[in-house]
Order: sequence, then structure tokens, then C-alpha cells
Amino acid sequence: MKQNLTVLAAFLGSLSLRAAQETNTTLAEIPEASATLAEAQMEESAESLNQVDNSDADDDMNADDLEAAENPPPIKPLEPRTFQSEDYDVSNNGISTRGALNEEDARCYSARYQDIDALLDPESQFATIGLQQGRLGTCAKRLTNYEAQRYLDKNPEISRMFGRNGDSSVINAKEHWKNTGYKNSVYQESIVDKDNKPFKCASKANESCKCPGTMWYGVSTRPDSKAPVETFDEMREWKTVSIETDDWQSCSTNDFGTDPMPGIDKQCFCEVKPAYEASRCADEGDDCTCNGHVYFAAK
Repeated sequence: MKQNLTVLAAFLGSLSLRAAQETNTTLAEIPEASATLAEAQMEESAESLNQVDNSDADDDMNADDLEAAENPPPIKPLEPRTFQSEDYDVSNNGISTRGALNEEDARCYSARYQDIDALLDPESQFATIGLQQGRLGTCAKRLTNYEAQRYLDKNPEISRMFGRNGDSSVINAKEHWKNTGYKNSVYQESIVDKDNKPFKCASKANESCKCPGTMWYGVSTRPDSKAPVETFDEMREWKTVSIETDDWQSCSTNDFGTDPMPGIDKQCFCEVKPAYEASRCADEGDDCTCNGHVYFAAK
């Protein structure tokens, strides 16, 4: 029996050796092959796990997107626009900033308003109360659109820089006036309409008047001294609103859409719309910008 087992073991050993020789595989290479196979299986498992994780993330993202689509954020209602004129805020005059006055404008500001004394800093007052009340923060008066257009029409050198008409021309003309123009006596004269000066058309609120142009709604007593406001320019040293009209108009908050200075008595001035008139557009040898007829004649 033992002899038969010995013969069988020898026979099996020869078969294993022959198989190893046919596949060129040594006994030393067998553990390396097993290790390589194990590493490949581990990498395949890791990739499978990553695919599962990514699939879960996509499912979560799709769920979030679906929830956002079903429950969109509430839409904020539009805020109503407040009707106001260009005088509601004090704009930058190219020298002083909106919240700060330069030295020259600070002196004019202190002299103009009666509630600013030597102990009160005009710049601090302007940055708080002044802006809120629409106080004039420059030495130059505020130009209306009619005055700015007259400023362009009467001064060819100004219109050549900014154009003769249009919103952009009017805005630039106002800036030029506030920066330097107000110091020139010729320019000061050019903005005055001697035939149609603004007039008071309602001495108190809720009165009606006929105004063929722009109607201005503002204070009738000064907030700083309680003195009566007598002129158009003085009223425009405070916050005002305006509307274009060519018929009877009520001097009231309801018709103007807002109260520029709540709690203070009001009045209205009418600024008559200027009639078209020919104006000098250039001197001899200069270029003339004109939307109508150009006449060449003796100066």
C-alpha cells in the first residue's frame, strides 16, 4: 500500500512540474501573480464605491433642484417711486462732495442759513440736516431747466462745449454754472428772463392758479428763522418739487404727489415757459451749432 502511494505522489509531482514548464511559470512567480490579482480586485471595488457615491450626490442635487423649483423664493414687490424734482437732493457741484462742503461753499452756507452760528460746524450740519431739508450747499444758486437752456442759448462758448439742447447739455450746463459760471457777471445776466420772471401764483397750500410752464411747490416760511419766503430763488434754497403744466393747477400735496417739507406752510411759484427766440450761436470765423436757420449779419 505504501509503495502504491509513493508511486502516485511521484506521478502527480511530475504532472505539476510539466504544467509549470509548459506555462513558463515558476513557483516563485505564483505569489506575485496572486498579489497582482488582489490589487486589481481592490481597485475595481474602489471604483464601484466612487460610482455609488457620485450617484448618491446626483440624486441629492436633483432632489434639491426639484425642491427649489416647487418652492421658489417670494418675489419682492416693486417699491413705489416718489415724485420729486431735481432739487430733492443736493448734487455734487464738482468741488464740494454730496456729504462735504469745501471752504468757500461752507462760508456761503453759513451766511445763507440763520440757524448756523459760530459754534456749529457748517459741514457737519449740511451732511445731516442740510441734505435732509434740501438746503443749497453751494455758493451758486440752483438753475432750473429753463435757466440752464437760456445759459446755453445766450453763451455760444458754452453751447459749443456741451451742445445747444438735450438732457445731457442741460446737465452739463448746470455743472459748469455751479463750478465757475456763477462768478461771471455776463453769465449771471444771461440766465435772467426779464420779460417772464417767476411769480407767486399761490400764497398758501390748496389754492389754485394757472401756470403756463413749470409750477413749483415749496415752503412759504423759512424752517431756520420762521421768516416769510418772498422770492422764487429763496424758496429753492430748500427742498421743492415741480410739475409741468399749461392750465389751472392746485397748489397741494395731492396734485404734486409728495410733500417736500412736512409740517411747514407751503406756497407755489410759476416759472413761465420761455418762448423760442433767436440767439447768437457763434462769432465770425467760429462754428455754429443750430437746429434751425442760421443768419449771418453784422454784429
